[in-house]
This record gives sequence, structure tokens and C-alpha cells, in this order.
Amino acid sequence: MRRFSIFILLITVALLGCSEKAAEDSKKKEKAPPAEVLALVYPEAYNVSAKELSYTGTWQVVYDVDAPYPPMKLLEFLRSKMRDDGYFPDKLGEKGYWSWVEHLDTSKDEETYVRQYMAPWSTLSGDEVALVSLQYTRLGTKEFGSTLKCYVIFR
Repeated sequence: MRRFSIFILLITVALLGCSEKAAEDSKKKEKAPPAEVLALVYPEAYNVSAKELSYTGTWQVVYDVDAPYPPMKLLEFLRSKMRDDGYFPDKLGEKGYWSWVEHLDTSKDEETYVRQYMAPWSTLSGDEVALVSLQYTRLGTKEFGSTLKCYVIFR
């Protein structure tokens, strides 16, 4: 009888382990970014990462692109993908569109400057669906390089 009890206990533990593994696999599948988010990754991008920012369905895609300033091919790629999905840039800024700005990144220990472009994208009804931020960085008096970091937050 004791052997039978141990046998039942071992089977129960094994079944629990299998069900936990299945639950973990299911969670991993649920965490995959939606296709509309992955479609915003530039074909020549590298160091690509995507993560869910919260349980509200907000995703962030980050990647690097070698593109001298201004990155016209990348901008056209993003614009065409967003417009194909029915999204439009918010008309902001003095001239009715977003432009590039340069600023000192005070969160860094070293003197770091950022050349940044930011543009929110919305539906026709005005619901913001994405925020695109493109950034070149440089240290101190060095010149800006041609490596661009692209951040896309998609709601």
C-alpha cells in the first residue's frame, strides 16, 4: 500500500509539472507581438527587440538602423506602413508636422546629445495608436554617427 501511495504521489507531481510547463508555453505564445507591430520593423534593422509594456496591449519595438541623417528611407517605410493600416500623423508643431530637435540627455553620466524625431499616429477618430521616436546620439563634441535607434510604441 505504501508503494502504491508513493506511486500515486509521483504521478500527481509529474502531471502538475506537465500542466505548469503547458501553462508557461501558453504564456510565451500570448506574449508574441501582434503582426501589425512586427510589420513596423525596418527590413535592414538589427538588435530588434519587442516587449509588452503593460497588460493593456501596449507594445514597444526597438531596433537599430544604419542610416545617415536624415533617414528618409526609414521614414518613408514607417509612413507607408502606418498609412496602409489607416493611421495618420498628428499635425503638431509650428509648421504642422513634427521635426527634428537636438537636446542634452541629462539622464546620462557622460555628456550625451540626442537628435530626435517624434511623431504620434492616430486613427481618423483621433485615437492615438502609435508613437514613433527616432534618435541619433553623440558624446560630447563628437559628431553624430549614422546609427539610428528607432522606438515604436504601439497601443
